[in-house]
Amino acid sequence: MPGGRSDEGEAPAETMLRELGEELGIVPTEYGERATFPAADGRLPFHPYRVTAWRGRPRNPQPEEHTQPSYPARGGSFASTAPALASR
Repeated sequence: MPGGRSDEGEAPAETMLRELGEELGIVPTEYGERATFPAADGRLPFHPYRVTAWRGRPRNPQPEEHTQPSYPARGGSFASTAPALASR
């Protein structure tokens, strides 16, 4: 699952937009924050988003940092899931 930490002064939605651009090469166009959860270590809260529409085709634009992204809940790899996501 893509994710990351907020940059200084960055709102959670801005972080989500930036991280999905960096990690999947997409631009979310319809999304909503699902909830806010406190972090287990008490440092930073967790802000999951549901993205229902985007521009671009999901890919791995940073292979040097993310060798093979996967989607464990779907039981598939990035390569097997990306075509289905791109067709949405």
